Amino acid sequence: GSWGAFVLGVPFAVAVCPACTPALVVLLGVAAGLGSPAWGALLLLAAFVVTRHFWRQSAARPEKAAKLAQLRAALK
Repeated sequence: GSWGAFVLGVPFAVAVCPACTPALVVLLGVAAGLGSPAWGALLLLAAFVVTRHFWRQSAARPEKAAKLAQLRAALK
């Protein structure tokens, strides 16, 4: 059912973006530390919204994507 699809989707989501794993581990740790499933879900949703916003902004504006590529190259 729905839970099976969710459980199956989690490892594939991490496999698609292995660089996201450290951030995901930190967010899950904070969510678990809050002790409230509602606050944890809200935290994860907020992180997703912020990340998605910046991702879409960089896709819409090539000059921002170039700046992000420069930052990534500098961090390597």
